Amino acid sequence: METTVKSKKRTRSGRMKHRAALELSKQKDAQDRLIDQAIRKQAQIYKAQLAFNEWVEEKIEKGIIQTANESLEPKDQLETITLFSQDGAKKFYFGRQSKKFVDARAQQAMALIESWLNEKEQLVEMDADSELIYEFLRGIFFGSRNKQFRWTPQLMQFITMETDRIHDSRLKQAQKLLKASLRVDKSEWMTRVFRFDEENNEYVAMKLDNYTEFL
Repeated sequence: METTVKSKKRTRSGRMKHRAALELSKQKDAQDRLIDQAIRKQAQIYKAQLAFNEWVEEKIEKGIIQTANESLEPKDQLETITLFSQDGAKKFYFGRQSKKFVDARAQQAMALIESWLNEKEQLVEMDADSELIYEFLRGIFFGSRNKQFRWTPQLMQFITMETDRIHDSRLKQAQKLLKASLRVDKSEWMTRVFRFDEENNEYVAMKLDNYTEFL
């Protein structure tokens, strides 16, 4: 017994798509032109992004942040900044995140600091510098179990403190070890533009299609 297989008839839309695909496959030059155009368009986007990055580096990073940081202590230096339009309708955010890491030398510093803290806890009175350092260092541990440093502003003040204010040799060595062990990894600069949404009374990050009115 013979089996008849019926072929599925293409719709008009399907036939048109098939014909267009066949025509395009025959036009090798046309395909090359389309590919070249796509590459050039992408290159324009890349060029515009480079120009924007250069503008941010010159006007924001060097012009504002680095200039401001020249007169600030390391612990107070800026890593983010937000600029507002005069009418408050728009704001521009510029910043990056920093992650701090320490190596095994921090454990040596911890032992020296802990030894000094245990000794000072027995004293009724301390000189002004020692009392200040004591307050800095007392809160640098999460707890006695894991013995990990907590990156507090006080700890960073101790690391950047002038050595002539540190009178104990253990603390001098601890500060030296901490400085040597500290590594700061900074992320890439991030920029974002916001527009104030009056209906919800909050700033909302602008999406790409929001910029069409500025073209």
